[in-house]
Amino acid sequence: MFGVDGTFATHVSFLYGYSAGDPRGELQKFHAWLNKDFEAGSNMSWVWLVLKRAFPGKNSLWDPNAPRTPEEEATAVVALLTSLEEFINSEEGKHQ
Repeated sequence: MFGVDGTFATHVSFLYGYSAGDPRGELQKFHAWLNKDFEAGSNMSWVWLVLKRAFPGKNSLWDPNAPRTPEEEATAVVALLTSLEEFINSEEGKHQ
């Protein structure tokens, strides 16, 4: 993808750019779908929720701006892409 250097931040930026031109609001649906993973409703953005899935119990890594090792960065990217794939394959992610 153009402009994506493999970091979590550039993947997120790409998706925010996509979202800006998306009339169907897929990222809002993605957020609602991610929120189902957590017992109580969350007011965290989808970015935080993806990081929470990637690093359960490691609150310091849930901040999108937190310093991460290259391995943690790769884990965050994999969690994002896996979450997106799961969402797309779910009922909520299917286009009507």
